[in-house]
Amino acid sequence: MEESDRTFIYIEDNDFKKYQKFMETPYFKKNIEVFTIAVLIGKYVVKKPLPIKGKKKDYIRVGFNSNNPNMTILKSIAISSLKDVNALVDEEKIFDYCESYANAGFKQMYEWYNTSSSVFSTNLSKVLFEFLDDFDMDKLENLE
Repeated sequence: MEESDRTFIYIEDNDFKKYQKFMETPYFKKNIEVFTIAVLIGKYVVKKPLPIKGKKKDYIRVGFNSNNPNMTILKSIAISSLKDVNALVDEEKIFDYCESYANAGFKQMYEWYNTSSSVFSTNLSKVLFEFLDDFDMDKLENLE
């Protein structure tokens, strides 16, 4: 597999303004944080990817965020789920995976947010705790 020249992680263009609303909340400071939470919700709550079907919007600069801990989380989720550590050299595969789960998760996340801030923060906390409980770094390290 060859490493891609992927410069952006994408979201659905129609969701961009909604993503930006989250940047006005006290929950998030960076776009990559919103995206990472959307991936976690898609993976652990919705449990079904939803590929981007409409126009794509540039959302996260890959190179700019290469050392961001959230990028490590995103890559770890994809590698663990794909059960292929070699996926690291195929950023296209990793980011397509993450975009599909983020797309599904963001729709759920936005629904929670529109319900009430207490519902949103409670559900967000549950997702984070479940992720930490379910994510086994030993499995990731032992992938062949």
